[in-house]
Amino acid sequence: MLPEVKSILGIILARDYLQATSLNEQEIMMRLSNVGLKPSSKHIASFSGLASLKGFTMWLETLSFDEPKDAKALLNEFASKGAYKAFSDLNSMVGAEFDLETELDPFYFFIKNYSSMTLHFGDINAYEQKDNAAFINYFKVSGVKIKPQHRRAIFKRKISEQDAYKALISHFPELKVENVDEFFSLSCL
Repeated sequence: MLPEVKSILGIILARDYLQATSLNEQEIMMRLSNVGLKPSSKHIASFSGLASLKGFTMWLETLSFDEPKDAKALLNEFASKGAYKAFSDLNSMVGAEFDLETELDPFYFFIKNYSSMTLHFGDINAYEQKDNAAFINYFKVSGVKIKPQHRRAIFKRKISEQDAYKALISHFPELKVENVDEFFSLSCL
């Protein structure tokens, strides 16, 4: 079996063991590691789509994030999925700094995918607004800077999902959209 497949299988099986057995995380991690199914840091990019699964987040502390882009991709994935605990844990471990002029940041992904309820497919749990509240508090405390990509994301929410838009601007009034011209700094020649 390819090493990448073993990493992915370790994540999926960890999630399944958590749901189907009374084993704790450490016991599951030990058993999967003993049979060669411990996720490897070399394959972080391969399994970032599984980032919000409990089977992945329990392995976070065992992974090394030598490439800042890997940590940033996971932070964005956690923000996109509304998985605050995993976001907070990883952010505490790596303290990634985003260049808001050239990179999309967690705030952008939070706006883009904000919902009053976040479903984690593959897990049978639905996490209500507590993770949203934690993200909102984090962004307020960290002093998020509003950039054009944030304005474009909120404008799209205004068009497609009025309830999400209203909820977001109630927390971040500086994102309020009055007209299209305010949020697109494009000039055509």
